[in-house]
Amino acid sequence: MEKNKQHKKYIYIIALLLMIRAVTLPAFSFVDTTEGRYAGIAKNIVDYDNWITPKLWHNGELVPFLGKPPLFFWSSAICMKYFGQNEFAARLPGFLSFVNILLIMFIIIRKYISTEIAWRAVFLLLSSVVIFAASGFVIVDLMLSLGVAGAYFAYFAFIKEPDIKLRKKWSRTVFLFLAIGFMVKGPVAILLFGVPVFAWTVYYRRSGDLKHHAWLTGFGIFLLITAPWFVLAEIKNPGFIKYFFVNENFLRFVVRDYGDKYGSGHEHIRGTAILMMLAAASPWSFYAIFRMFHCRRFYSIKQILNNEYMNFFLFIVAADTLLWSMARQLLMTYLFPLVPAFAVWLAFLIQKQDESKNVKRHSFSSHAFVLCVGTAIALLIAAPVISQNKSTKDIIDICKNISDGARIYFVHDVPYSAYFYAKDKVVPHPDESVSESLDHIENLDNSLCVISKKSYSKLPEKIRKRKYCIASEGEYTLIESY
Repeated sequence: MEKNKQHKKYIYIIALLLMIRAVTLPAFSFVDTTEGRYAGIAKNIVDYDNWITPKLWHNGELVPFLGKPPLFFWSSAICMKYFGQNEFAARLPGFLSFVNILLIMFIIIRKYISTEIAWRAVFLLLSSVVIFAASGFVIVDLMLSLGVAGAYFAYFAFIKEPDIKLRKKWSRTVFLFLAIGFMVKGPVAILLFGVPVFAWTVYYRRSGDLKHHAWLTGFGIFLLITAPWFVLAEIKNPGFIKYFFVNENFLRFVVRDYGDKYGSGHEHIRGTAILMMLAAASPWSFYAIFRMFHCRRFYSIKQILNNEYMNFFLFIVAADTLLWSMARQLLMTYLFPLVPAFAVWLAFLIQKQDESKNVKRHSFSSHAFVLCVGTAIALLIAAPVISQNKSTKDIIDICKNISDGARIYFVHDVPYSAYFYAKDKVVPHPDESVSESLDHIENLDNSLCVISKKSYSKLPEKIRKRKYCIASEGEYTLIESY
């Protein structure tokens, strides 16, 4: 009876958080640079009806975007065809990917571990602040997480399932999810799955499981999903395969200048991924550290390390975090595929420690529910503020109200979101200095709205003092109207 009440609490809070996240998908405008760029790629697919070569406005030109496979962009483009070219449609694939991760996690963990751990793992993942917030942004990493997490959850079902026929089905499911991950971001999906699974298999001497894999049909499924687009993309864009596999998926992680066609990478010192993982799984990453040491007399670290199936998920977190720690070019979002595994491992840990010494559960539950509600409220308050400062939508709307027929010129460079919100009005131009922008503006005869970032120190003094400032929104200022 007590367990049923606990499960109902989980159901209510999970439903509430998912509803809040779904409702807030269209609540704020695209944030540059990532959201504006990826939403623009999906919009261009629809506008130009080109599904083989996604294109991006970059440095004043519409160029092929060959840095990632197109599954996420296809998904956003399909949503735009049905729901319109707006924030909700562009963000929906990432949110649905997150929901599917929760669903897959719950189904497999409930079947092969326990209902209690399944509910708690879903709750822990959903209330992880960073990934919960990111589930409503236009980023590819939630769909990549679906592919990678789906693969390792299916593999967990494969190693736990006693029936040989069902094991074959789970094996084919592993290949299916790997194909999804591959079509989102390429070989990194296989690497994030393969490294920890191989390490776990060797450590626990489970190589005998491999003979039950559906290798032939599995590879067939994988190639059927992935190969056609890569072949067509190479035909349309000669040299694509070399750039994609060598530059984007190898050189970017070992050298500083890897030939990036779409902007500079995000460089960090080696080992930064450990801190990023703590942040990506927060606040539960810090709670896990506290729990391991505070309750070690009930369920010791040695006992933790001796649990073969519990450590399947620990291996995923540890091995992939160390793998990313060797890279210099990375973002926190690269750690997202590891967070579902961490949630299951922590749920497992809490359950084992509670069983060992009859630890009261109400303290975790009450604190967790308060934290979830606080997270949702903080998101609702912070997201509109962030988007207003980092998006061009509001300042473009002001331009349209002042003169609907005027063209829009952005000083220095054109933000990606501007092409989404006002493609037909924006004057494309390559990145240039502020003085070059001001010279070009003088030579344009058409009706023109000039927008600049407030932070540009090289603007003429009269503009920086806003003597000619017409309007201001976020970090942008409409400085002149000709």
